[in-house]
Amino acid sequence: MIGISNVTVKSGFSYNKYLKKQLSEVVENIDWRQAYNLKDIALEATMQTALADPLALYTRSGGALFDEWKLSGHLTEEKIDMIADLQLGKDKRTEAHIKLKKTIQHIVMNDEGHAIKLTQKDLKRGFYKTPDKQKIVFKPEDVKTSTGFVKKTDIEFVFTQDSSISYAIPTMKLEDRLAAEQMLIDTAIEVHDKILKQYIKDYKGRTGESGYYLYYHNDGRSGNPSSHVHFLIPNMLKLSDGSVRAIEMDEIKDKDFHDSIDKMYKSMLVEKWNARFTDYQLEAYDKDHQTITHESNAEIHDWRVAYDEDSLQKIRANSKSKELIDQKISEAKKDLFNQHSIKVAEIEQEATAYKQLVNDNQFTLPHGYLVSHGPAKYQHIKENQNSYFVVVSDRNGKEKTFWGVDLERAIKESNVQTGDLIELNGKNKEKVKVNVPVKDDSGKIIKGKFEEKIVEKAVWHVEKSTKQIISKDIEEEINARLERLNTSYQNKLTYLDSNKNRQEVWRAIKQPKKGMAKFLKDIELAKDVSSMNLKMKKTEEIGLSFKSKKYEKILETLTNTSPFFTENGLIAELSKTQGYGAEAQVIAKKLIRGLQKREVIVDTNSLSKTQLQYTTHELIKMERENVDIMKNQFSSLQPKRVNDVANEIATIEKQTGITPNKEQKEFIESAFNDKQGQIVIGLPGSGKSLAAGWTTKIANKAGYRTIGLAPTGKVSTALANETDCNFTATIDKFNIEVANGDLKLTSNNIIFVDESSMVGTRNMHKLLKTVNEAGAKIILVGDPNQINSVATGNSLNEFLKDSELKDQVNYLVEIRRQKNDKALEIAETSALKEVYKDADLMKATKESGVHVIKVFDLLEQIGAIKNSHTTTTETIQAISKDFLEDINSFKDKLLITSTNKSIDRINNTIQERRLEAGEIFGEQFENQKGKFFIGDRIIMEKNIKDEYNNGDLGTITSIENNKITIEFDSGKIKTIDNPEQMRLGYAMSFEKSQGMTVNNAYIYGENAPNNNQELFNVGMTRARYSTKFYSTQIEHLQVVESFKRESKRVSLIELGKEIDARMKVRSLDKIIPVNQDTLAIEQTQRAIETIKQDGLKDMSDKPKLSKLKALIDNKKVKPDVVIADKPSIIPIEDKPTIEKVKSKQKMKQIIVDR
Repeated sequence: MIGISNVTVKSGFSYNKYLKKQLSEVVENIDWRQAYNLKDIALEATMQTALADPLALYTRSGGALFDEWKLSGHLTEEKIDMIADLQLGKDKRTEAHIKLKKTIQHIVMNDEGHAIKLTQKDLKRGFYKTPDKQKIVFKPEDVKTSTGFVKKTDIEFVFTQDSSISYAIPTMKLEDRLAAEQMLIDTAIEVHDKILKQYIKDYKGRTGESGYYLYYHNDGRSGNPSSHVHFLIPNMLKLSDGSVRAIEMDEIKDKDFHDSIDKMYKSMLVEKWNARFTDYQLEAYDKDHQTITHESNAEIHDWRVAYDEDSLQKIRANSKSKELIDQKISEAKKDLFNQHSIKVAEIEQEATAYKQLVNDNQFTLPHGYLVSHGPAKYQHIKENQNSYFVVVSDRNGKEKTFWGVDLERAIKESNVQTGDLIELNGKNKEKVKVNVPVKDDSGKIIKGKFEEKIVEKAVWHVEKSTKQIISKDIEEEINARLERLNTSYQNKLTYLDSNKNRQEVWRAIKQPKKGMAKFLKDIELAKDVSSMNLKMKKTEEIGLSFKSKKYEKILETLTNTSPFFTENGLIAELSKTQGYGAEAQVIAKKLIRGLQKREVIVDTNSLSKTQLQYTTHELIKMERENVDIMKNQFSSLQPKRVNDVANEIATIEKQTGITPNKEQKEFIESAFNDKQGQIVIGLPGSGKSLAAGWTTKIANKAGYRTIGLAPTGKVSTALANETDCNFTATIDKFNIEVANGDLKLTSNNIIFVDESSMVGTRNMHKLLKTVNEAGAKIILVGDPNQINSVATGNSLNEFLKDSELKDQVNYLVEIRRQKNDKALEIAETSALKEVYKDADLMKATKESGVHVIKVFDLLEQIGAIKNSHTTTTETIQAISKDFLEDINSFKDKLLITSTNKSIDRINNTIQERRLEAGEIFGEQFENQKGKFFIGDRIIMEKNIKDEYNNGDLGTITSIENNKITIEFDSGKIKTIDNPEQMRLGYAMSFEKSQGMTVNNAYIYGENAPNNNQELFNVGMTRARYSTKFYSTQIEHLQVVESFKRESKRVSLIELGKEIDARMKVRSLDKIIPVNQDTLAIEQTQRAIETIKQDGLKDMSDKPKLSKLKALIDNKKVKPDVVIADKPSIIPIEDKPTIEKVKSKQKMKQIIVDR
């Protein structure tokens, strides 16, 4: 994926030096080539030319702004200095427009060579305090004064490709090698010119002149080949009025934007590359690294050089060092973050206590610090009588003077001193006779003439305040320590990313470890590209570059996991499937307009980060049909074939010695009523499987054909083991066999669908239509409070909300899995047993998340919360140790977490511990997912017919010449040749654990974006006896909050209602009579919507905005005739008509219908 980010410069950082370092790495491109010592006769003469000016080969600068400023061409150190000065406002062309907000800083260097910012108090006392309060003395002459600022300088795009391209380039002939490198550079520039320029605007949406500069590198930090282009757009936009403004590219916040740029760039590169380099053809591959062919059903993931499998394995092995180093550095960063966060929390706790202390001791004048006092003429006017003054100040130094003869007595009696915090009170009054000067008619005082008056005199009371004197120095010191802590953290992060640290990490990784020597030796052996002997596939084996799709399939892909898609998402899909490149932008707009007119798609009146979101009418229609079909199943009657179900249950009771509860019996009886549909909702561990198993026994005995279906292969396997179904399969496989005519249903069939909450709308629609047409019976079994479908929609939830269906549902809420009271209480609380049948109460409970908090309280009571460790590494070591020391077999214990990254880290930690203990041993096998030994616990990640299913767990019993023998938990033993879809299985995801029952469960809690109440419920209901929860000390509260979140599944029924309501308003009548006031309001509203979507651009370019401006200016606007927006319906043919769209380069096929 292309990397896109904002580049910022902070004070103390030499931007010029940073850019020049990038140039020095460009020069190293030549040295890098020489290091491979490729035997190329033409190399010498050309290499001399390249060495003379490598920057001319590997750098570029351009754009209208750089053309004007004479900066276009290739980069030099002089140009770099000029670009840096322009961006920082140090050049006369930008100094009037770019102002850095500077702050004065006093800096001293610590023993580690890092800058420490000093406060005024530090400067006075000659020392500063570290975050842990250690005093560090410094000399005045060591203090340096500087100015500080933070400035966004560039928007950077890092154009990368599959690593095979980086390995191919150094093996080419010199002419081809140079051509390939220039092609990467030229394609990046083409992306800028044809795609990125339209997004270069200021915050008001204004366009202007901009520039760019780039440099090409052909190696990465690990020393492995890594061809990539750094493309930078300086944060300078020159408008038509000559002013220079900052660039605001909000689109970089949108994931679909990143994906669209990535796919357009790569499709442009693939087209040019394959036309130029016939000996190094690029092919598409899927996420499992399998080649895309005409027979493939998988989606295109990326493109690679069509090397044979052996060569691709060598490249992966050669890239392993980078992966290992990156992994270790990532782990070190996480630990550093944990430690830093704890220290920050400690300082912030001090800050909170300080603020509370300030609040508790808050005061207002005349309550304040005694500044001065003494006798003086009243208000210091010499003509006035003698009086006494007291000056007090508030906490911020604001002073106020109080006067009163009695103040002298009060001050003397109170014994207060200057600087004391005092309470001054003059509210008590007494009447006294005083002589006051007499004034003439003009208001002037008559000298020497007084008159006697009775006035109220303040009786003052002064005392030392009981409130504490809170020094502002404390706040300043706390802030300084926090800033130093953050600076130290940033310095350590910088070091972790440095080449020096990467080398040290690699040396540490290479230290001999038991069982790891061969693995690391293989990595070292493949260091030189010239020695790798990379070979291409045979021509007939090379896969497709692109695989075209009809628009229906494109829309299905875009809405596979969410009902929403954006224009950028469509652009990405068109680029990777059709190879449109930059043209995809125009085609996407045309396609969206055409599909809207044909009522295939509709805007949802909602935005992603920056773009309008669309959905398909088909999805909403399918979900509505699902509800209607299910209603029809319930209302359709069939003859009852088993008349005495109770007797059949009693017979099985005698045979098994097991007594089902009332709810389970009702489940079984409902299967044999006269309705063709049934829904059974059961809490985890409530005995759904037992009841389903007994139901199939009775049904088979009565002559029914029983079919068990599930959303995943793992659940399908469990269904086969736990029931007597005549046929079990995944729903995908069932739908395919029905479509191919290999499986036909009749009214004699009963279809059981387990974990039906995990079935998406499309699959449910195909299934229900098949069942309904055959007149068969369907029984949906599931729990909407567990993991929902990955695919779009959730039909089971829609059924439970329907007024006709919800009252006919069977419930199993008595949990039978847990074997002790506390485990049962935890499971019942997590599963919402008490409110499960009350939809309103359950909704309110889920919205509050109170049940999640209660579960954590219950875990805390029994000491099952393990959150004392400060770092992720310590926490993972702790959970791994406890998991391995658990005496249960691997089949009877479970370790669960949220992300694949944590799963891999825990798996590797446990594997290393077992290697050291000698519990796993023998020949090593390695695939793309990891390394394996005899005795390792594994999990399969793909369905392979008649071999294994996705999610199947087992143990490796032998490894011989890449043939792996596995004893699966089901009891089956399989020998598999070179299994690629196999991963270590000590830890697994919450999703994979659904449906499992074990004795003890261990949960590693992390603050992951996919956490929610449903995942938490699955984790808390797996164990019969004990569940323990592990998290780092600093993250624990965040983890708890993350599990309080509700699932963000979108109801297609509700979405459809919202769209219908908007369409109804738009299409009430063809012509709606409106008065002028109503018209003005509607015109204004439409203009506002335009602003929301397009931003506030030039008024003259937007008729709607011109109308808005006219309305604001009270100008008359020509009345519009409000016409229904609903377009005429144009029939869509089964196969879309193909139009030919002319291109500058070639003719392309477009998938837009006429």
